[in-house]
This record gives sequence, structure tokens and C-alpha cells, in this order.
Amino acid sequence: MIASGHKTLLYICIFLSAWLLLLSAFFNFSYIHPDEYFQIVEFASYKLGITPAEVLAWEFDDRIRPGLQPLMAYEIFRFLDMINVRDHFIQLFFLRVFSACFTLFCTTVFCMANMRLILPRYQRLYILATFLFWAPYLFGVRFSSEAWSGGCMLLATSLLIYLDTSENRMSRTLLFFATGILLGLAFLFRFQTAFFTAGIGLWLLFVRREKYTAIAALIGGGLLSLCLGFVTDKWLYGDWLCSQWLYFESNILKGVASEFGTRPFYTYGLWLLSFLSPVVGAVALFSLLLLFVRQPRHLYTWLLLPFLLAHSATGHKEVRFIFPLMFYIPVVCVMGYQYMMETKMWGWLMNSKSLRSTTIVLLLLCNFGFMYFFALSAYGYSNDPKNLSPFIHREAQKSPVNLIYTDPSLHPYILGHSRYKANVYPLYLSERNVVNTQISTWDSIVSVPYRGRILVSATRYEWNHIPALVSLKSHSTIIASTFPQWLQSLPIGRIIGQGVQDGFDQNTFQLMELYAGEK
Repeated sequence: MIASGHKTLLYICIFLSAWLLLLSAFFNFSYIHPDEYFQIVEFASYKLGITPAEVLAWEFDDRIRPGLQPLMAYEIFRFLDMINVRDHFIQLFFLRVFSACFTLFCTTVFCMANMRLILPRYQRLYILATFLFWAPYLFGVRFSSEAWSGGCMLLATSLLIYLDTSENRMSRTLLFFATGILLGLAFLFRFQTAFFTAGIGLWLLFVRREKYTAIAALIGGGLLSLCLGFVTDKWLYGDWLCSQWLYFESNILKGVASEFGTRPFYTYGLWLLSFLSPVVGAVALFSLLLLFVRQPRHLYTWLLLPFLLAHSATGHKEVRFIFPLMFYIPVVCVMGYQYMMETKMWGWLMNSKSLRSTTIVLLLLCNFGFMYFFALSAYGYSNDPKNLSPFIHREAQKSPVNLIYTDPSLHPYILGHSRYKANVYPLYLSERNVVNTQISTWDSIVSVPYRGRILVSATRYEWNHIPALVSLKSHSTIIASTFPQWLQSLPIGRIIGQGVQDGFDQNTFQLMELYAGEK
């Protein structure tokens, strides 16, 4: 249990975390991966009668996505409409706030449950690590399958930890049943969490040696959630079907997932190092290895190792697939530190105050730097033209806008067809006041008829090197950019090299307004 002297720190961290999550929900207006939007929000938009079925992503035709989250979004949108909150960008903000509240609740329950695993002298460190770890502030506010499945996994894990202290037979049965419901919901949000569930089931059977009545209660709760899945799939697709089997058949048996690219087995280890920052990632990776090797019977070994191995064995890999694992990084790291201190492992190293101080400073700098730039600023995790869309929305509320672009894959709204059968447009966010004008080359921009205000979406490199845009630059004003202006003003070319400067400019997207009559 939590030491009495640490309760105040816990309450302060919960309050601070709530504000950080709210800030992240405000700034992170775009999606990390298209699935987060096009397979949830646009599916709900279809049920609202806004988006026609024929322009949805290919997963709708193949009926491989669960209907639970689209139904949740659909009901939230209907409720907001009912109370006269009809701006779709504001509605998506409420989705993110809803996710932020869920993440805060799950993280708090999980933190308090893990106090049973952390010695009192390490609990202060664990509380700070849990609520100040930057990664959940990025993906925990997303209304995505990864965030919601990860949250359900945290709650299910918390119940399993509470089971260690429950003596009442009836309460244990109910806890197992509730755990089954949460595991089933996690599976409905994201099918790959079946690897988590498999690890938990094996741990209960071979390590805990639980009675079959407890396993039956767990399975009963899971089946109840699966029944909910069948109902929500019927709501979304109009037919009784098993989207889980169709997903497996499409992505595994037919190999569709591999068509989106494959990566080697060790990729997730490298991504942990790069995504979390090399310093934080190295500590996380070392702590995971220490857990797996030194504590092979621990619940988290059986829970996390199958998840990592199964995803590593799958050819198609994306960093978002291991987002649910990120929730467990703080407790695994603190448990690793506790283990090393209590067993005097590498005692000469752990007793070095200068080394520990240096490590802590590096961890803090990397953690808070990543938290600001990727989670708590308007520039987001992905430097992508879609980050310009809220600014277009804002301008379109003032007067009609003519948005000019050349490449559909770089349009602030359009999802290019390179990963889909055709270009996909977010009709739920479509603006009646925006006219989209695609031109073949920037040289033809002078022939575009002037209709209201003209906004041009192009990279910073194009604004500085394409003659047609260079000549217009003095007759325009910048509205938004995917990188902050202070960063763009740094002499990167002189310090690091022109090649780095050009690469930076080619990945910086700017939205400029051309002055009337100056086109």
C-alpha cells in the first residue's frame, strides 16, 4: 500500500497530470496515424449521414474494423449536437478530453495498485515517474484504439494485483469476471491485445495455478464483452458478422498487412530507443530485459514478453502498435531500479552519486523536452501538413477560402492514395467555405481565378526555391507552420550543413495567404 507520507505527492501529481492532459488534448488536434481518424471518426460520420460509404477507407468494405469506438464517437457527436456544440473541430476536442479523462483514471488506478509491488522508499520515485513520463501525454489523449485498449489493460492488470490481497471467495470471482470484461473490451478496441490476454491466461494457469472456477469467471467476462462486439458490428455494418475473424483472415491469412511494408524482428527495440529518446529508451529497454531475465515468474514478464515477441514476429510493424506497452514503462523501470538496489547488483555502479545524478539530469532533460515538443505544443508528434487544418478551419469561419496545392499527398486534409485504394478525404471536417484547387505545377498559380481569400499550402523549401512562389513570397503573409518560427530562424545550414537545412525545409509545411490583387 502507499506510504502515508506519499499521499500528498500522489494528489499533487494527479492534479498536475490532469492539467497536462488537458493541454495535450488542446494542442494535439491532428491524428498520429490515419487509422485513428479515418476508421473511427469517419465511420461514425457515415452513421450520421455525412460521409457516404463508397468514400470510406478500404477497411469498411472488408468489414475488418470493430464497431465499438465508432459507436462511442457517434453517441458523443449526437449528444454534442443536442446541446448545440456543432463545430466538428470542437467535437473532436471533446473526444480527446474524454480520452484524457479515461487515461488519467486508468493511470491513477494502476499507480495505486502497483504500490503493492514497490517498497515504501521507492514509492515517491514511482509516483513521479508514472505521472511525469511524457509518452502517455502524446497518445493517451487520442481517441484511438491504442489508447483505449491500453487503458483497459491497465485496469485489468490492476484488478489482478488486487486479487493477491482478496480473501473473500465471492469477491475474487467478481474480480475475475470484471477482469475478463476489461480484457474483452481491450480486445474489441484493438485485436492485438489478445497477446496480452494470452500471457495473463498462461500466468494464471502455470504460475498462480488458479482454480478453474476463477478461469471460468474470467472467460465469462470476456465472452460478455465479445457479445457487445457482435452487437456494435451489426450496428456499423448492418449484418451479423465477426470482424475479428475477418481481420485475421485479411491481414494474416491473405497477408494484406505485409503489403504496407515489413521490418526486421529487432525493430521495436530500436524504436524504443528512438521514440522515447536514446536516454529514456535505453533505461526502458534495459529495465524490460532485466525484468524478463531476473524475474521470469512475474506477472509483467508474462504480460509484456508475449506482446513484444508476437509483434516482433509479425512482419508489418508500426511504433503505435506498442503504445499500450508504454503505460507499463514507469513501473518496470522503477521495479528494475528497486531490484538493483535491493540485491546490490552492480553495487559499485549504483553507489556512484555522480553517475546517478548525471543519469537523472539526462532523463529529466530528455523527458520534459520530448513532452513539450511532441505532446504539449501545437507542432505535434508528426510534422505533417494535416497540422495546418485547424488554421484553415479558423480562416474559413471568417470568409470563403480558396486553398491551392499541387500534391494531394501533401494536402492538409487529404490522405494520399499511396496506402489506400484512392485519396481519402475527411468529410466530417469538410468546410463549405473552402474551395480546393489542385494545380499541376506552381507556375500555373497565376492562372487560378481569385475567389475570396487565397491560401497556399507548400513546403518551406518550395517557398524558398520555386521561382513562382519566391516571387509571391513578398506579397503574402504566413498563417501557420508545422515548425515554430524560432526554430526556422536558426542558421541550421551554417551550423550543421546545407543538406540538413534542405531536409528540414522540405519537411516544414507552411500555410500562406496571398494578398488580394497581388497574385
